Amino acid sequence: MPHRNTRNASKKNNSGITKTTIKEIKKREKAWTRYKAIVSDDSWQTYKTIRNRVTRLIRTDKEEYQKKLIQGFKDNPKRFYRYMRRSLAVKTVVSAIEMANGKQTC
Repeated sequence: MPHRNTRNASKKNNSGITKTTIKEIKKREKAWTRYKAIVSDDSWQTYKTIRNRVTRLIRTDKEEYQKKLIQGFKDNPKRFYRYMRRSLAVKTVVSAIEMANGKQTC
């Protein structure tokens, strides 16, 4: 599991993640460091159950957050368009680059 910078994550909008979910995320990170320190089946099972619980909590928090947003959209259409603009990302296509030997990258 890659290192996460939690200081920057607290400054960002957590998209409706509750405090209990954040506590569980911290438990998951501790379980991961325990597993990496002592690689065993028991520590892996502990990490895996916490990881699955955190994933489930994040999904439910996200659903509840989006339901609350939808209720707010009925009263304020400007908020709806702001949310849609923020959530829809423009995907840019990277074209092939020609190298010095004449071949193109994929």
